[in-house]
Amino acid sequence: MPILRINTHIDAPPEEVFRHVTLWDGDGPTDEARFASHYGTIVERDGGSLEIDEDVARFPDDPPDIVRWQCFFDFPARRQMVAVDSSWADREDTFAAENGGTRWHIRWRTKMGGYRGLLQAAFFWLVQGRRMSRDLFGPVRERFPPPV
Repeated sequence: MPILRINTHIDAPPEEVFRHVTLWDGDGPTDEARFASHYGTIVERDGGSLEIDEDVARFPDDPPDIVRWQCFFDFPARRQMVAVDSSWADREDTFAAENGGTRWHIRWRTKMGGYRGLLQAAFFWLVQGRRMSRDLFGPVRERFPPPV
């Protein structure tokens, strides 16, 4: 099963980038309403470990399609999201200090093997990876522009 990866450098300390990206700080969500809107419904919480139900229906008029995530927040270094009983890929974000800013890595562990997994990885590297980098990293780079 392939591991898909993208990374970037953000010109801000890991704590600030982590808070902005994950909506989580050392004590929990930075804003409960934004956190729920972004992640879904918190089913259970034990410190930095949460179970969250997210409706991943593609369109508003589609029936609900609920994915349960086991989420782990290790402020300010790591967020891990494991899809429970689902074919959705697990995701891990890491945030490390680098050159006066933060190196942000995203890794997806897909659950597709064989030819389907190889095709998924090829499509990611040829097409989707660049688009995802732009869509995920672009707004964070705008929030933390390089010093002038």
